[in-house]
Amino acid sequence: YLASGPAYPTATKGYGLGLRPERAWIAAEASPVPVFPIGGIDLANAESLESPEPKAGHESPPWYA
Repeated sequence: YLASGPAYPTATKGYGLGLRPERAWIAAEASPVPVFPIGGIDLANAESLESPEPKAGHESPPWYA
């Protein structure tokens, strides 16, 4: 598996910008192995990582497979 992040801004590692859900999906769809978004994820934004308009045939994020 691969970790991709930070998904959102996080002070822990000093990243002021995050990759956002769309880029997490791009990485997950391009990878032959599961990709897990990490960094800056909390209860307020976690749901946005669930379903940012997947490509045809994807009904849930590739990292849930």
